[in-house]
Amino acid sequence: MRSGRCRRFVALGLALFAFGGLAGCSSSGVDEQEPWSLGPYDTYIDGYIAKARDGGASQDQIDALVAAKAAGRVDIEVVREAFSANAECLEAAGFTVTVSDDIKASGYVVPQWSAVLPADLSEDQANAIDLACEREHSLWISQAYQMQPEARDLLGAYVNSREPQLRECLEQHGYATDAEATGWELAMQALQVDREMPGFDNDIDCLIAAGIDGL
Repeated sequence: MRSGRCRRFVALGLALFAFGGLAGCSSSGVDEQEPWSLGPYDTYIDGYIAKARDGGASQDQIDALVAAKAAGRVDIEVVREAFSANAECLEAAGFTVTVSDDIKASGYVVPQWSAVLPADLSEDQANAIDLACEREHSLWISQAYQMQPEARDLLGAYVNSREPQLRECLEQHGYATDAEATGWELAMQALQVDREMPGFDNDIDCLIAAGIDGL
């Protein structure tokens, strides 16, 4: 779940851990004591409403975030509509855009879009248009959708189900594991291993080996 210039998935992937205190609310089905819960969802939404207002978001995107706070969740159709508006913005600048759905390993369905740059634009020019359209129409509501409690619940359950694969991979690469560790705890260990060995020389990625994405 990483961003690319010609293929953009408006998602956070491993960078989600930089947003401490986000997502998850017990009224929407996530126990805030679970390790995959990142805190009260309404607090997370408040932060994105503020960022959207300061960052040039359309009134439609702000209204969608306000509605998400009230409901405790974001409906997938709201994100699809936001991506459709984002596509229209890019197409007006000459991009060719495709909007589709991606099914994550956890089973969570995440709308995505990909774009082909116009030949008459430099990469810097295309990047600027891309970012402006995304911020106006889809950036924060897409993130709110991907971090909502039901998404975190599915992710937590899936990661825990991959405990045997994570343990096998870590131990094969010489990393001792706690016999009582859950799949989530082993995933955090694998993430730490990956952070300690960054770059192209790192051939230890037990998250990928275990079929985990979206942390």
